[in-house]
Amino acid sequence: MPARGHFGSKNEPPASQQLRYAGRISLVFEDPPANSPSAFSGAFELRGTPLAGELDLLTPLGAIAAQMKWQNSQAQLIQAGQTRSFTSVDEMILQATGASISAQQLFNWLRGNVGQEQSRDWQVDLSRHADGRIMARRNAGSGQSAASLRIILDQP
Repeated sequence: MPARGHFGSKNEPPASQQLRYAGRISLVFEDPPANSPSAFSGAFELRGTPLAGELDLLTPLGAIAAQMKWQNSQAQLIQAGQTRSFTSVDEMILQATGASISAQQLFNWLRGNVGQEQSRDWQVDLSRHADGRIMARRNAGSGQSAASLRIILDQP
């Protein structure tokens, strides 16, 4: 894995193509595996695209709970003073949150698009997207517990 300074290099999409989202997020697992968190809630800041970007998860008091960076087939998770490397952003998101949400899914939902991922594990409700609210639910199955995700976007 290249040094941290590699992220955000010349391979990053131009600023005009990068998306920026911020708001609050809540992820609740109904029956989490042993030694796994049952919930996370706090603020988030997302910059970039599904191919290259950064996601900061913040605690309710504003401290950084996790920082994620990805570009091409490389991803880094900085959490609790530890830096871990991954070969995909989706693997990193799974390890950081316990939820199998692809970066493409997340960006589609934030843009108000269901995308082709609707048929996968998550059912998303975008009926209040115009108000900055997104809800998604994953039913239990395939070795994963049921979960619910709620996002409230900051309004400009």
